[in-house]
Amino acid sequence: MGFQVHNALMAASIARACGTPLSAISRGLRRFDPSLRRMPGSFNVVAVGDATVIVDRPAPSWFLRTALRAVAHLGARRLLTIVGRMEAVPEDDLVETGRLLGRNGGAIILHSAEVEARRHTLFRQGLLVNDVPPVVVSTVTERQAVNRALAMLRPDDIVLVLADQPAAVIRLLERARS
Repeated sequence: MGFQVHNALMAASIARACGTPLSAISRGLRRFDPSLRRMPGSFNVVAVGDATVIVDRPAPSWFLRTALRAVAHLGARRLLTIVGRMEAVPEDDLVETGRLLGRNGGAIILHSAEVEARRHTLFRQGLLVNDVPPVVVSTVTERQAVNRALAMLRPDDIVLVLADQPAAVIRLLERARS
């Protein structure tokens, strides 16, 4: 993931500028463990059977592009995307966000539509801009959406969860793995 390499290089540069010895920086980079529980919703990658689930947070389209590029390079057979309230996405960006998420095919699993009806309408308008709009599955809660995606999983699928409650999604995925 290019943005993760960028993050590591930035951290190393800042540490060096603060006078940290190169040996300590090198050790820190080698030992870094991207803990799911310490950093939920930070592009967490979780293997579930022969599929991959990525847990990130909803973000405006300009920020989401980087994550979608990373997902595209993983070479999924099929992409399932879970989307909820998207509170971090400005209302005037929801159509573009829908377009971006819908252009990769697969399916969109939508939850919390009754809570955010206007926002979901704008998001769906973006989905429809694509030449081949994705299949949309609706559920009531984020938990139901994750369970629906897990039930739909096939080998080599990728599930992208733009989680409203990333810690709860991580716990649910940890249970699904065992």
